[in-house]
Amino acid sequence: MDYRNIFDDRGHLYNEANSIAPRARIDETSCLLDWLKPSPGETIVVTAAGGGYDAMAIAEYLAPHRADIICVEPSRRFSREIPSSFRVFNDPLDRISLPDECADAVVNLAALHHCQPFDALLDEWGRLLRPGGSIVIGDVEAGSANGEFLNRFVDQMTPGGHDGTFLVPGVIGAYFASRGYVEVKERLEAYQWYFEDRESLRAFASRIFGMSKASPEEVESGLERYLGIVEPGAKAPVAIPWSLRFARATKPRKSGPGYSLPIAVDREAHQKRKSIRQGPA
Repeated sequence: MDYRNIFDDRGHLYNEANSIAPRARIDETSCLLDWLKPSPGETIVVTAAGGGYDAMAIAEYLAPHRADIICVEPSRRFSREIPSSFRVFNDPLDRISLPDECADAVVNLAALHHCQPFDALLDEWGRLLRPGGSIVIGDVEAGSANGEFLNRFVDQMTPGGHDGTFLVPGVIGAYFASRGYVEVKERLEAYQWYFEDRESLRAFASRIFGMSKASPEEVESGLERYLGIVEPGAKAPVAIPWSLRFARATKPRKSGPGYSLPIAVDREAHQKRKSIRQGPA
């Protein structure tokens, strides 16, 4: 299944999970904000925006100042929970109906592994960036414990299965370098998801991963086997370890007459998209 079909099926469960434990992923959100470094007045495009969780986190971080935060979410059903304060586009992630160079930042958290091959997506997201703007990506690392959990246990316990293609260290950085981006960096970030008790942990995990084929006891057993359930004490009674590989790259600024964007794109396909957005002459 492609991204839209996956989250047409289970996006509402993802939103339920965030209502059960809204602070579970607070450390993950902090990592995202540290990599994004949003500023007031910027235009920020959140791709695969889901129910608006990341967009709301960015807005909360900037408050009382504001930014123009745009949510791109292919699944209309998934996007129903996005607050009306954000602009929403229910577009395919590789064909977004926004103009060239309209954004200061484009961000995607934990959705790229559903969208392979990723080159066309990242080319499209780069099209949206103004010179000097940045793309920030966070996704599961290949060979990680949570990658094994997703592609083995979750794959068995969710009706649609889970066959994610995860980030191999260095690959996404090499992609950005090949497209002419500057200030390219990537790093694995390890942290925890926090819960008030094991009951809320089981309910959250069951919903966010769509594990409708598993009993609560089976969910807990799978978490224990692949990730380990810990008791961190200070921050919450119960937690599970999690990690994502983050990457950030900046589109070069224009410099002087005759400047040509050093990002390699399919020019013919780009012109077709541009014609569709502009309409007939």
